[in-house]
Amino acid sequence: MVVGELVERRQSIIIGGGPAGYTLAIRLAQLGQQVTLVEKAQVGGSCLHEGCIPSKFFAKVAKEWASLQKLAMYGIQIEGQTFQWESAQQQLQKIQSQLTKGVEALCQKHDIEKIEGTAMFSGENRIGIEIGERFELYEYDHLILATGASVERESIFEPLGAHCFVGGDIYGIDKLPSSLIIYGADPYALEVAFTMKQLGVYVHIVAEPDSFMYDSSIEKELRRQSKKKKIKWHTSEQLEATLVEERVHVKIEDGVIIEADALYTSGVKRANLHSLNATRLNFQMNGDDLSVNERYETSQNHIYALGEMTGREGGASRAIADAKRLASIIVGEEVLEESPFFPLILHTNPPVVSVGLREQEMDERHIASQIPLMTSGIAKVNGTTDGFVKVITNKETTLIEGLHMIGEGAIELSAHFTQLLDMVAKEEDVLYSVQAHPSIQESVIEAVENLRNLAIHQ
Repeated sequence: MVVGELVERRQSIIIGGGPAGYTLAIRLAQLGQQVTLVEKAQVGGSCLHEGCIPSKFFAKVAKEWASLQKLAMYGIQIEGQTFQWESAQQQLQKIQSQLTKGVEALCQKHDIEKIEGTAMFSGENRIGIEIGERFELYEYDHLILATGASVERESIFEPLGAHCFVGGDIYGIDKLPSSLIIYGADPYALEVAFTMKQLGVYVHIVAEPDSFMYDSSIEKELRRQSKKKKIKWHTSEQLEATLVEERVHVKIEDGVIIEADALYTSGVKRANLHSLNATRLNFQMNGDDLSVNERYETSQNHIYALGEMTGREGGASRAIADAKRLASIIVGEEVLEESPFFPLILHTNPPVVSVGLREQEMDERHIASQIPLMTSGIAKVNGTTDGFVKVITNKETTLIEGLHMIGEGAIELSAHFTQLLDMVAKEEDVLYSVQAHPSIQESVIEAVENLRNLAIHQ
């Protein structure tokens, strides 16, 4: 490796080309900054290549495969249909390639200097970048870390070896297992559970008590849907995992032993700092996450951090929003106040959205109402009557404080739900609007009307 003698100066250097990194790079360039984006692999990060896009792609595959069973109700008869896992993986790769090229084109459009290499700290206000056989030195006005987080299996699953899939690994396997144990009730785990079940895998979910992130009524309905789909759900605070004759054995608290071909876990995330040689700067940490303040500043001058490495809730949705706010901070523009609301979504079947106050957080000031999708004409037409729309308001002020839905259309309505909360909407704001008919949106109005015992279809 040849070490360059010159030290180059850059205005803003971003390390990491995932959703947080490339969003920040583009926004800074739009605001007139000279931007350098360093990425050692492909732009798009784990979201595009391991997490968001693969999981949502296979959720779509599973949904379409399951929908074939409903075609007979519309008089459509199809015989001899088959599902090919390998063909689906090839299509995913095409989509990922297209999206990667799209991000690269955007960087080029905005004159962002993109360096393919491995960055590391080499001193105060200085980084080195290993580019093949070269090593170049850079100083900066602003350095932003957006290197994401690595995913590791929990130590209790070490005995399982290759029979334990972690994070996005599950979507790259050569063939589907005949049976799978899902550990956890986090979004990734639940999406894997429903996807795999609909693709013909026998699924068990093993989750700790009180680990569900969504509204309690959503959990109840999702468990009911699991039962309908013959997904076995177990609750256990402790478990023991072993490998017996190439089969996974998981022993839970009541002494029951669950067997399967493999086990999936979303794993434990840790900020990606090792390759950066970050120990020499002594960053302040919050457990396995890099600590930042409300301005995304780390404990080191002129160094910011975004995305998964900071441990902030909200995933890529929050990372993208944070990137735009940080761009305004760096260039000295007025910064929009951070929204306290972000939608928790599940690409299960049926899908889920949960925003704001949950039923388990309600007190005597609140009132809740939910309308089953069974009352919706369009849901009947589409054969998607499972689920409901739920609204939580303040009885005195009529402010809407929580919106939740499980059912077809939930993902599309997530933006509407979030905007209602951000705009401090009241019951009358929903009742005033006229919605298309027939549509799922009508169920939102019905849920609010039901607070006043005025729902037409209830």
